[in-house]
Amino acid sequence: MAVTLLDFIIGHLHWTFLGVVTLGLSMFLVYSKLLRISRKAYFLYLIGFFITEALLFYKGIAAWRNFLIFEGYFEVLALRSITIAISLVLMLSANLWNRHRA
Repeated sequence: MAVTLLDFIIGHLHWTFLGVVTLGLSMFLVYSKLLRISRKAYFLYLIGFFITEALLFYKGIAAWRNFLIFEGYFEVLALRSITIAISLVLMLSANLWNRHRA
């Protein structure tokens, strides 16, 4: 099923790299005091990640069960993906700003 429904593969890769790898690496960098992440940026990332993850698996289930996706699906997915990008910019810019000031 996963081989024929590409949306499940994309969802799994999204979960693995944006969820496990990125969050694990960022938590390691925070623990090592090499990176500082504000709560606002962290929660913005998590919100964007979980919503896009739900949308990706929703599309896979919709294709598998042969029902239509809701109108505006791709717009919502794009906006939530932009949320992830904005949170990463906030994380990195805060660290560059603090490093430049020191």
